[in-house]
Amino acid sequence: MKKKSVIITTAIILGIAGIGGTATYATTVNNHKEIVAEAKSDINADNKKLKELADTINNFELEGGYLSEDLTEDNLIKIEESLKQIKDTYTDYELEKDELNDEIKIVSDSKKEVDDQFKRIQSKFESQKLVNSLFSTKAIVSSIISDVAIADNVDFKTVENVSKSLGSVKEDNDWYLSLEGLVKQADGQLIQIDTAKKAIDALYKVDNVKEDVTMKQYDEAKDEVDFVKNESVQKKLEDKLELVLKQVKSNEEKARKEAEAQAQAEAEEESRLETEKLAQEAVTEKVAKTQTETQNSSSQSSNTEVSEGGSSTSTPNNSSGSKSSSSNSVSSGGSSSSSSGSSSSKTSNESASSQKPSNSTTDGGGTSTSKCTKTGEGDIKNHGGDGQSGKTYEAWTCDFGELSGVPWDEFSTSN
Repeated sequence: MKKKSVIITTAIILGIAGIGGTATYATTVNNHKEIVAEAKSDINADNKKLKELADTINNFELEGGYLSEDLTEDNLIKIEESLKQIKDTYTDYELEKDELNDEIKIVSDSKKEVDDQFKRIQSKFESQKLVNSLFSTKAIVSSIISDVAIADNVDFKTVENVSKSLGSVKEDNDWYLSLEGLVKQADGQLIQIDTAKKAIDALYKVDNVKEDVTMKQYDEAKDEVDFVKNESVQKKLEDKLELVLKQVKSNEEKARKEAEAQAQAEAEEESRLETEKLAQEAVTEKVAKTQTETQNSSSQSSNTEVSEGGSSTSTPNNSSGSKSSSSNSVSSGGSSSSSSGSSSSKTSNESASSQKPSNSTTDGGGTSTSKCTKTGEGDIKNHGGDGQSGKTYEAWTCDFGELSGVPWDEFSTSN
């Protein structure tokens, strides 16, 4: 009796267990179906999200390859986080291996494509950011390129590094050409700063401005400084240039004073020479006046002597034009006769009256004045003697009446 009870109980338990196993299996199957269905839904959602991300990234890139002004680091971070949330393996979807392979592959391929697109736009953003860092303000925003000053802390090495980094984002479009142009512009500004510094340094000796600096040198250096776009660098150069200008003005003031002194000295010398000239002219005028007075006095005396001397006898041949000693004919006071028979007194008298200039010269080659003849510029002969007085001729003119007492070598007259 007890044995039957055990068998019945065991059968009941086994029956219950069988029913429970079947129920568990059914539940497991149902749950897996739900997982697969959910995976399909997630795959569709991920595909849709990937398309949206691709569109967003595309919108950040404009015509010509330029980057939209709306592209920021925050936007890039959000895109990156969204990409990380996209499932791309069967384990991510809690599926069995080989389940929904085709669907998952589509998601995986799309995700890789969008991720590549994201990394490219991110690299372009970083490269553009580096180029802009070379300048005091952004030189490129969207497709707008600005001519701005180089940043204070930029040097040739910095520009070189940025230039090399562009190699990783090289593209055949306007955006890349613009970045290259800006890098060259930055390098050009550094060259200009270096040129301006050298131009100013050339005007200095150690820390002091050269004393012989000129305005031309200042102007040339200033032209170079004016081309420097960085205001802080330009200000430092202008401060040094101001000291140069101060020295130039000092030099010009010194030169001006020297020129004024020179001009004054020349004016004083000219005035002195003019005074001497006027004094000489006054002396000459006085001497000429004295000579004229002496001439008039001598002429009157000679005329009186000739008139009082009486007539002279001459030889019958009545020869004229013979020479007579000028000084003797005037000083004799009496009548004289010549071998030709002409009256020398008459000739002297006529010469004194007419006072015509002589055109004859001495045999010794003397110099002819307007009315007298003298020889050479050497020592003159003593009047009435045969020695030399030690005095020299002076450039005076004379009339017949001045003959008396004047040591001419020869005097001649003509009727």
